[in-house]
Amino acid sequence: EKGNIKPKVTQIIAVNERTGDFQAVGPMQKEYLTKEGKFLTPDEFLEKQNKDAWFRQLQQVSFHANNGRSVINEALISDVDQGPELKKILKEKPLQEFYKLYLKGEGEKIAEAVGGPELAKLLINKMAQITHGDIYLRDAYQDFQNLYNQAYDAAERSKQSKNDEERKKAQESIEKLNKFRQEIAPMLKDIEDPAEINKFANELTRGVNLLRSIEPPKILRPLKGFAIDKASDTFSNLAFDSYKKFKETAPIISIENPPAGSGLARADELKSLVEESRIKFVEKAHKELGMSKSEAKAQADKLIGVTWDVGHINMLRKYGAEEKQLVKETETIAPFVKHIHLSDNF
Repeated sequence: EKGNIKPKVTQIIAVNERTGDFQAVGPMQKEYLTKEGKFLTPDEFLEKQNKDAWFRQLQQVSFHANNGRSVINEALISDVDQGPELKKILKEKPLQEFYKLYLKGEGEKIAEAVGGPELAKLLINKMAQITHGDIYLRDAYQDFQNLYNQAYDAAERSKQSKNDEERKKAQESIEKLNKFRQEIAPMLKDIEDPAEINKFANELTRGVNLLRSIEPPKILRPLKGFAIDKASDTFSNLAFDSYKKFKETAPIISIENPPAGSGLARADELKSLVEESRIKFVEKAHKELGMSKSEAKAQADKLIGVTWDVGHINMLRKYGAEEKQLVKETETIAPFVKHIHLSDNF
């Protein structure tokens, strides 16, 4: 449409929120395994990358957990070179007791307990095998912790979304994650106990299946969404701290639109930034100050708004926009405007 500038997205910049690394995504790529062999937009391709990376990491945790369990099971049930004397000793003193001594480097106490170096050597060989499996299991648990934290962080972010469906899914994910945390907490001691290692490995496997059942975290995120998320943290925190200190006389925060062509320069982007900032202010004021949500919303609407610089938005004209589009931009942002900069930059 003549005079109405609608950018066509052929490439987006994504940021890895865990590492801070940037990555270009696009142009459109073809997905041959789909029925139609369709082209994926940059957004669709990014979503696919997030899902694929998430499931690869879950598969790695599952692989290490199963390997650890298999190695330890083999050590626990193997009768090779065990002999009647060692069998008798293990009936009187459980294997895990020897394993604790082994982990502390107290091999002489093992020799003393079994009555000589020969039997101790057989037992220590078994301990070395258990340690090998133990390392697999600890690696799996450490990786699982990282993935659990990623999933929880992502769900907490999505809980603040303006989309009702996203908020609902996020709340369901948080409830599942909290329930699992409560169930696995009493079992963490079992990672030190080879007699209970199967139980712990089974819980890790169950944890992996839980993480498969929730929405994959969007670790790679479009830079614009990431910028709005982080900037809204800043503005909501500033408004909240100001309100705590000054109450009704807290200063108004007016976020100005930068020159057209810069980041977050369009009305819809600035609107999203203000809305996200207000939502986060309401959550903090309700949770930390005990304000009702309606009262907190009234304060958020008062304290966080926009300075609309007409000269900056007028710079859309150099990209081919006509005056009617500038009017539409202004209509979009009008409910949020606290202050106006008037200038004629032709």
